[in-house]
Amino acid sequence: IRTHEWMHPQTKRLKFNILLTTYEILLKDKSFLGGLNWAFIGVDEAHRLKNDDSLLYKTLIDFKSNHRLLITG
Repeated sequence: IRTHEWMHPQTKRLKFNILLTTYEILLKDKSFLGGLNWAFIGVDEAHRLKNDDSLLYKTLIDFKSNHRLLITG
């Protein structure tokens, strides 16, 4: 479904410029999303990344991006 809903079939380019998602979906779709080259990754509740042994930290560290913004509140 992700391949058909998120990408143009002829060009294999994404159909969107921005993806707003939850940590749970990010972890569930990490194999697909982690394979993309992101221009920017914004992380809300970045305090959840303090533990470098956490699954979320280990997942996000493998994502390729030009820029990252960590937001805490």
